[in-house]
This record gives sequence, C-alpha cells and structure tokens, in this order.
Amino acid sequence: MAVAVRGGRIGSGGGSVLRSFFSYRIFVSAMFSLLFLATLSVLLSSHPSHKDAAVESAGNAHVRRSFLAWQSDPVKTRLELIHNQANNHIALVNAYATYARKLKIEISKQLKMFDDLAKNFSDLQLRQTYRTALFETDGAVDEDVLRQFEKEVKDKVKLARSMIAETKESYDNQLKIQKLKDTIFAVNELLLKAKKNGAFTSLIAAKSTPKSLHCLAMRLLEERIAHPEKYKDDEPKPEFEDPSLYHYALFSDNVIAISVVVNSVVKNAEEPWKHVFHVVTDRMNFAATKVWFKMRPIQGGAHIEINAVDNFKFLNSSYAPVLRQLESANLRKFYFETMAENATKDVNNMKFKNPKYLSKLNHLRFYLPELYPKLHKILFLDDDVVVQKDLTALWKIDMDGKVNGAVNTCFGPFHRLSEYLNFSHPLIKEKFNPRACAWAFGMNMFDLDAWRRERSTEQYHYWQNLNEDRTLWKLGTLPAGLITFYSTTKSLDKAWHVLGLGINPSISTEEIDKAAVIHFSGDMKPWLDIAMNRYKHLWTKYIFVGTFGFSSQAPSTYSAIQGERMADQSPKLTRIGLAGLAVMGQNLALNIAEKGFPISVYNRTTSKVDETVERAKVEGNLPVFGFHDPESFVQSIQKPRVIIMLVKAGAPVDQTIKTLSAYMEKGDCIIDGGNEWYENTERREKAMAELGLLYLGLGVSGGEEGARNGPSLMPGGSFEAYKYIEDILLKVAAQVPDSGPCVTYIGKGGSGNFVKMIHNGIEYGDMQLIAEAYDVLKSVGKLSNEELKNVFSEWNKGELLSFLIEITADIFGIKDDKGDGYLVDKVLDKTGMKGTGKWTVQQAAELSVAAPTIEASLDSRFLSGLKEERTEAAKVFKSGGFGDILTDQVVDKEKLIDDVRQALYASKICSYAQGMNLIRAKSIEKGWDLKLGELARIWKGGCIIRAIFLDRIKKAYDRNSELANLLVDPEFAKEIIDRQSAWRRVVCLAINSGISTPGMSASLAYFDTYRRERLPANLVQAQRDYFGAHTYERIDVPGSFHTEWFKIAKNISN
Repeated sequence: MAVAVRGGRIGSGGGSVLRSFFSYRIFVSAMFSLLFLATLSVLLSSHPSHKDAAVESAGNAHVRRSFLAWQSDPVKTRLELIHNQANNHIALVNAYATYARKLKIEISKQLKMFDDLAKNFSDLQLRQTYRTALFETDGAVDEDVLRQFEKEVKDKVKLARSMIAETKESYDNQLKIQKLKDTIFAVNELLLKAKKNGAFTSLIAAKSTPKSLHCLAMRLLEERIAHPEKYKDDEPKPEFEDPSLYHYALFSDNVIAISVVVNSVVKNAEEPWKHVFHVVTDRMNFAATKVWFKMRPIQGGAHIEINAVDNFKFLNSSYAPVLRQLESANLRKFYFETMAENATKDVNNMKFKNPKYLSKLNHLRFYLPELYPKLHKILFLDDDVVVQKDLTALWKIDMDGKVNGAVNTCFGPFHRLSEYLNFSHPLIKEKFNPRACAWAFGMNMFDLDAWRRERSTEQYHYWQNLNEDRTLWKLGTLPAGLITFYSTTKSLDKAWHVLGLGINPSISTEEIDKAAVIHFSGDMKPWLDIAMNRYKHLWTKYIFVGTFGFSSQAPSTYSAIQGERMADQSPKLTRIGLAGLAVMGQNLALNIAEKGFPISVYNRTTSKVDETVERAKVEGNLPVFGFHDPESFVQSIQKPRVIIMLVKAGAPVDQTIKTLSAYMEKGDCIIDGGNEWYENTERREKAMAELGLLYLGLGVSGGEEGARNGPSLMPGGSFEAYKYIEDILLKVAAQVPDSGPCVTYIGKGGSGNFVKMIHNGIEYGDMQLIAEAYDVLKSVGKLSNEELKNVFSEWNKGELLSFLIEITADIFGIKDDKGDGYLVDKVLDKTGMKGTGKWTVQQAAELSVAAPTIEASLDSRFLSGLKEERTEAAKVFKSGGFGDILTDQVVDKEKLIDDVRQALYASKICSYAQGMNLIRAKSIEKGWDLKLGELARIWKGGCIIRAIFLDRIKKAYDRNSELANLLVDPEFAKEIIDRQSAWRRVVCLAINSGISTPGMSASLAYFDTYRRERLPANLVQAQRDYFGAHTYERIDVPGSFHTEWFKIAKNISN
C-alpha cells in the first residue's frame, strides 16, 4: 500500500506541486534567457559589419530620418526621443512575449512528459497482475512476478532520472549564470579581436596610396616624357623671394591634395596675385607635380615654386639628427619587422608606426628659415586642409615676438602635453608642464625672424638627439613641435583652423562655415574611399578649378582623376545629376560638364538621354553620362548625391521627386530648377526633410542660351544643400567682369523661387514697355524696320544697354524666309505666358504693394489673347469712323526717337522699383532678410532682364539698404525729373493718336501718385465712411473718426 500511496501523490497532489514549481522556473528562466539575448544583442551591435550596417528596416530608417529632420527643434527632438523610448519598450515586451510563448510550449511538453511518467508509475502498481500477485495476496509472493515488477520499476526510475537530468539545466540558476558569463567573455574576446583587426585594416586603408593617385602621377609623368618640349623648367621668379608678398609652405607627395590646397587659397584670396606657394615634394612626384601645374596653371596671377626635397643639399644626416635616425636599422626594424606581428596586439600604438614618419617631407617643416632665408613670415599648410576665406589677415597679427601662431586644441583634460610626451622621463618632467595646452600643425603662421632669433632649429636638434631611443616621445612631428615651440607659440582664434574632418562626424555646419581653414585631420582623408561623405564635397569642389590642358593623347580631366579609381566600377561616379532633358535641361547639363564637372543625365523619354550624350560628344567630348532608368541614374552619382530637376512645374515635379527619392539616401539633395510656385518649394523642402533629404529651389534665368553659356542663378532653401553645389554654381553662372558670378545664396524656404518669379514679373513689364516704344515709333513716327533696328542698336550703346534691347534690334533686322518683308511683321500679335507674371500680380495684391506697370503688362497679354474679338471690334469701330490711328500728324522723327528713349528709361525705373518693393515686402513677411543690392548684382549677367543700369540699382541699395523706393534715390530721382517732360509728351501723343501705352501710362501714373504729398484718397475714404462706417483719420487730430454723413446731408438739404 505504501507504493500505492506514493503513486497517488505523484499522480494528483504531486502534479499540483510540480506545476507550481514549473511556473516559478518558467519566470526565472525567461528572465535570465532574455538577459542573455539582450547582452548578446548589445555586444554584437556595438561593432556591426559594413554589410549589416547597410541593411535597415523601413521603420528604423524613418525614425532616423525624422530625428535628423527635427534635430534643430528641441520640442520635436524630445517628442522623437519619447517616441523611440516607447518603440524600444514595445520591442522589448514583444521579445519577452515571444520567448515566454516558446518557454510555455517547452514547459507544457515537459509537464505532460512528467505527468505521463507519474501516471506510468501509478499504472504499474495498479496493474491487475501485480496487485493480485504482490499486494493483495495472503500467501507467498511470486518471485518471478516480483523480478518482473522490479525490472519495470528500475527501467522507469532510470527514465525519470534521465529526464530530470536533461531538464535540470533549465531550473539551475547558478549553472545558467555561469554559462551566460562564459558566453559574454567569449563574445567580448571576439569583439576586442574584431576591433583590433578593424583598426589595423583602417590604418592600412588610410596610409596606403590609392590606385587613382598613383596612376595619375604615372600618367602625368608619361605626358612629360611624351612632350618634353612643353615642360621645360622655368627660371626662378623674383616673387619667390619677395618678403612683401604672402608666402605659403606646402610639403606633400600627393598631387591632387597640393592642387586642392593651392586652388582653395587662390579662389578665396582677395588679391591672388600677391600669393606665392612654395611646394616641396619627393623625387617620385616632382615631375608629375610640375606637369600638373603646367596643364592647370594657377589662377588669379598667383605664383608657385615647385621643388624636390632632394634638391636641398643641406638636409643630410650629418646636419639633421632626425635624418640620421631615420636611416638607422633599428628604427626601420621598429617599423617593418615588428609591425605585422604586433598589429593586433597593441592597437593604441599602431598610429605611431606610420611609415610617413620616415619621409623627409614630414620633417621639412622644422627647417623653414633655412629653406627660405630671405622671407620674414610664411604660412605652413598641411596637404589635407582646405582654405575657405582670405588668409592675409594672418600676416597682420601681432605675434608678440613668438615664433609659431597656431590654434590650441585642448579641452578639459584632453590634448594636453601629457598625451604626447613621456612625463615619466625626468628631463620631460623637469622642463614641461603636463597640463599645458597642445596645438595643431596644419595651419601655422611662422615668424621666421623670431625663429632665427630664438634659435628654434637648434632647439629642435637638441631634443631630437635626446630622443634617439624614443624615450621622450614615441614618433611623429607634433610632439617635436610641442617641445621646440613650447614657450614661443601664440594662440590663434579657433575660427582660423577647424580640425577633425577626417575623424569626427559631428562637427557642426555652422562651425565649418565660419572656419577660415578646415582640416581633414584623422585617417579618413577626403581622397580616400573611407572619407566621410558629409565633408567630402568641401574638398572635391576645389579639384576642378581653372582649365585643363592635357594633349589629345593624354587623359581628360575626368578620366585622369576618376578614371583609374572607377576602372573596376560601373557606372562611373559623377559629381552631379540632372533629370529633365528638354532644351533648358540639355543646355544646363552641357554647361556643367564643360566647366569640368562630370554629370549624369536622365529623362523619361530615353531618346532625349541619347540626344544629350551625343551633343556632349560633338561639343567637345564633355563628361556627360546618360542613363535610361532612375535607379542606375541615382546610383551613378557620388555621395552625397545632388540632382537637379528641370521639369514642368506642379505635379510633374512631385512625380519626379517620388521617382528619384526612392533610390536616394539620407543627406542627398534634390534641386528644382524650374519656375515653381514658392510655396510648393517650401512644402517639398519640409517633406524631404522628413526623409532626411535636402531640398533647394533654384531659379534659372537666361533662356536656353543662358543655360548653355552662363545663366543667372537664384538658389533658395537649405543652406547646407547650397554649399553642396556652390562650387558648381559659381562656375556655371554667368560671369560679369566687375562683379563676379551671377549667383548668390538667396535665403531660406522658397525665397529663390519667389525672387525668380518677381524677376519674371519685371521681365513682363520690361517687354511691354519696349513693345509700346516700338508701337509709338512705328505707328506715329512711321519708322521702317530697318530704321527701328538702327534706333534700338544705338539705344543699346547707352543707358538702355540690355539683353532685351539687343535682341529687339536683332529681331527688326531678320527678314521672312517664307515670303517677302520682315519676319516680325508676320508674327501673330498674340502673346503667350506660363504663369509667373500672374503669380507676381497676385502677390502684389496680397502684399498690398502697388505694381501697376507689371499689372498693365499682364492685362495687355490677356487682351492680346482676344485676337478674334479684337478683329471684330476693329470692324465695328472702323465703321463708326475710328481707325487704328486717330490722327495722322507729322512728327519730328529725331525728336520723337529721343522722347521715346527717355520715356522708356523712366518707365523701366518704375517697373524695377515695383519689383524690388515686392521682394522687400515678402522678405519682411517671411523673415528672409533678402539683400536687394545683391539681387541686382546677380541680374547683371545671364538673365533676360540683364541691363547696365542694374549696376546703378545695386549702388543705390549699397548707399542705403533701407531705401523705401528706387524713385527717391538721389541719382534716380534726378534722372526721372530730367526725363519727365519727354515722358509726358510720349504718353500724350500716344493717347491723342489712339495708341494704347498701358505700361508707360501706368508707370507715369505710379510716379505722379508716389511723388504727390496729398492725393484724392481723402474723398474715397470719406465715401467709405459714408456708406459703410469704415471710419477715417484726420490730418489735424490723431485717432479714428466716424461721421453721420447721411444725417448731416439730410439736415442741410432740409
């Protein structure tokens, strides 16, 4: 019975206890299992593979894009963080639930298994054979039955023990903890090894010469060998030793890097002809560097001296301790024999084994007085810097007798001397303060006179001799510089030199924009594949500066620099893309390519792509690359990608954005170059920001001719997007000799499109005024087309000099190729439009800004469109005695021509004044802070309304940026006063002759209204108060008043 009782416990009460035990175990097991999974996740995700990093879910991508888009708004950032926190915990709870469900299934199986086993025990003892023979017999126990029973019990006990042993691990917390610790330790070891291998691989990538640079040097050398007569050495220039000029020292074996530094200095210099570059390279790159600068002559009249380091005979091991040390077998063994075997043992020490430290070039900076004995000051630049501003102010800084001017790099406990020098050495500890601030090489102003006075070279030799065994510092030039110039360094403002673009991905755009020099310090140099895309464009935009002069047998600009690098890639990465290849798109693409920027092109109609590529070949083998599908088009552009769209405004723009953005990544940029409504641009900019993309609205003026040879460009929107392509726009835009490229960053939001819209509104007015001048001269003055051509040609030599006057003269001279006479007389008098004029007038109404000239031009186009109605109306009025011209008076042609000229000029001033007032009103409303004088400057070339008197408009706003109206500028006021009599004669003559001059009449009315102190508006306001109680103000008493006009009038009449 004892067995029966035990069996009953297992089968009933025992099952309940077992279930309680299992429930507790499930909870504990789930907790530790989740801890294990979470730990693994953290460890493994802390160093994701490149492949894994590139794969992300759409949801995660959206969260990251949203965060980037909102990072400038603290409230939105907080909301994003809360949103992320909630999502993370949802994922955690789901993970717990999934694992708990899994455990529940496993535990259910175990529970059923143990229940079955317990039942088997019970069934065994309750089996009728055993009960009768063993438990319920009064006689002797049957031994055979007992042996059988014993065997079955032992088998089931063995099975039970086996099952318990297998499941024990799930409930043994100590065992589980130990296994987790073992797993964490193993994963951590793998992580450390991966980090070391990654660091070593990064070091190799950073310090190896890219194939593209090596092949470029070889091609340049090949060019010199093929054409030795073209590359004879020049005689030394006197400027090389002229201390009154601005001298730069640049030591490098990288041809492209040298070019970028030189180009960036010259491009941003106010007086480039006063700048002298002293370039020193190694023997292998000496010839290549000279060929490069022969083919790409330095711009702006600047001077360049190129030398090989081996040409300086005083630099030998007997004079320079570091050269003696570099030649030692011990040092070379330190570099090469132990580098590979220790590569993954000491990650922190690997950077000190950089073979560049074995180069003479790296130590040449400590011999500047010997290299340039006749100079007083020189600016040292590293080859991984880019200059963004004019640097001449550095030569004017008072150095206070110091030798070295540099930017300090210390913050908190970091970048102090203790990081660079061995303060366990008694000599270092005695002479230097470990807390002293370190500074940076890269941009250093050296006072060579102070250097000689302080005997800094001797100091350098002294300390270099002491460090032969590398006990004072490890290696490199910075520790030696910190010691040599320890007490003779002047700290410069940090805005002069911003470092870290080769290592720090979080430098702010504002900090970069303010910097005079940006420095790609770190391993991720801009010419390497591992460079950070966020900063790379700041460097690449200075590669293609000036013209390129390879002979026909030598590689083109694109293939020379990119070809070898892209030889094993398809397609080649281009600098920019353009989608939309109607005439404007094709011409702009060819313009960009002609300026040295490789460009990808795409169009929905693929024949347009092929046509554009063929044009590029015909027009000079320009680097234009065509693509028939949007994905390959987008992927062909270097990151961060920049794509210009030139498609019809409205829905086609949205569709194109949708198509292209599907293949674009965070940080890429879309630019709309069409005539788009400015609010659409602002809407799209916000939508793109949510996707992590940048957006720019780019006004392009100049028509197809301007697009091909140089338009006026009006970019507005993301300033970061503008900086991406600033180098391209500055080259592509029209160039005006006295005022530079016709492009400037307009402002935020839709400001670029708005300014382009008003530009077009002014254009409407300008064209209408010219048409009215033509009408008066032809209809009243009876001038022939030949005479009109001569008149407008003459006008284009004076104050009316402009694109529209020029082309008008051309039009009058073109004869009809399909019949007799002149073509202009065969053109239907019905003017088309695309909408920007209408938008301008709508904005004038919304902003309450008077623009009667522009409005009159729009009305004239509306009326011109009623050709059939006008034809019928002419018949009606002719039958009543009204012909086209009411009077057939004889006029003095010369007098009329001069009067019309003056009236046209005065009217144009009014038209431009109205446009500028519209821009100012919208700028105030939107907070754009637009510079009207700068807008006048960029309209001086390339655009349709370009005119000589825009220079005078710019000067007017330069004199007074708060000018209320161009009419009250002293110079313009005088010109209008001088011309107003002729102006009135022309308008009166036109009215008496029955010729409509709505533009000139509206301009004259605008002038007369604006110049009068008192207008009849008092009567209009009195009428409004009479019938609508709208109140009025008085001229003698402040406040608002209402009069019961009707009652008073009634009483008077009574």
